[in-house]
Amino acid sequence: YEIKSIGGYSPIYGYFLDGNNFGIQLDNFGIRGHSGDGLRLIDSGILHQESNRLNAGLIIFQFGNNMIPYLKTDEKSKQWVLRIFKGIIQKYKNQCPASSLLLIGPGDMGLEESDGPKSYESCAVLNSWLKEFTLKEQVAYFDFYSLFQESGGILEWRKKGLASLDGHLSPKGQKTFANQLNQELLSAYSAYQIITGNKVLK
Repeated sequence: YEIKSIGGYSPIYGYFLDGNNFGIQLDNFGIRGHSGDGLRLIDSGILHQESNRLNAGLIIFQFGNNMIPYLKTDEKSKQWVLRIFKGIIQKYKNQCPASSLLLIGPGDMGLEESDGPKSYESCAVLNSWLKEFTLKEQVAYFDFYSLFQESGGILEWRKKGLASLDGHLSPKGQKTFANQLNQELLSAYSAYQIITGNKVLK
């Protein structure tokens, strides 16, 4: 695309090419090695304005496992991690009050050791921290780690060709994850409709 400005200087943060404001729209904040906490740096006024304009019904946050190999499991580390997540979630709660928020927890991740491959213990710890955090913040949580564990963990997923040892999903693994997430979302929506007397989300 070639885009020319004819109205003088104005700040440009990006181009919105998604089309009509309905259905599923995906924006990937994909910078390798980045923790994702840059989401806190988005201008609050613009975030509020755009969430209203786009009528965002559900905002889903999913983060990778880049911090897992370096994550300590002490109380100081816990508070550091939760400060980051709280900063992100609180910002979106405040600026997107009409939107529901869903945090997808980290999956499983392994490493090679002298006695063979094994899962990082910090995966389970981080998952427990985030479950506790989302319950307190009243934010929906998809327990991706437990999905891994129910089907054998990262070692079994690797054996079945669903993921590599470092936690990255294969195309087959991505489909497995997507199907499970879709089922959970539809089940939660059905429960919502029953509780609210068959009210339809806009």
